[in-house]
Amino acid sequence: MHPRKLESRILQAMHRANREFGLIRGGDRILVAMSGGKDSYGLLWGLSQMNAALPDKFTLVPYHLDQGQPGHDVSPLKTYLEALGLPFDTLEASGGFAVARRPVEIAAGTIEAGTVAAQRTSVSGLRDGRPVMRFTATWYCSTDVEPAWDVRETGWRVVVEGDAPLDVEIRFPVPPERWAATSPGLTAHRAVNAISVVCEAPPGIRTTVDLPQVVARLGPADA
Repeated sequence: MHPRKLESRILQAMHRANREFGLIRGGDRILVAMSGGKDSYGLLWGLSQMNAALPDKFTLVPYHLDQGQPGHDVSPLKTYLEALGLPFDTLEASGGFAVARRPVEIAAGTIEAGTVAAQRTSVSGLRDGRPVMRFTATWYCSTDVEPAWDVRETGWRVVVEGDAPLDVEIRFPVPPERWAATSPGLTAHRAVNAISVVCEAPPGIRTTVDLPQVVARLGPADA
């Protein structure tokens, strides 16, 4: 099949899907994951062509995840995005582990000294090569580890730098023996509370910006 004919068929299918399911609306910001493979290049090209043809424009935000693989070169992708007039944003992911200094007893058994007792994952969002946001998750079975990480109580720490700096710590006041019964709710509550507003929303892809504010239903547990 001639490339031009193939391009036409792909664009027709994308426009048809958008009409049938209302996937894209004017003013939308669409994050496009760019691996650097032909499929992500093709998706970004197709969305760019759609944006040029539709009367109500949307915004494309290409994003690339840099896993730190040896020899990984993002310059071809950056050149391609610059040719399309699109910003080049990247994510950098890294991880590490720490070992126990001495034996640690947990419910599943014993973590011997010198074996893994903690692990850490960090993801950084970059704009123009500069980090603007970083998320780090640390899982640990002991605070006495090597290397000596700054391991704090279970919870969240939020640090904001700039002209309005903040340093906020949120702790979970739950003893270890109650974690199995309590921790699932930390993840599930917002999703469960969102069910009603998601079901009432019109068809199509919706974000938290489009939906009413999802808040907890305060009251007795049996209400």
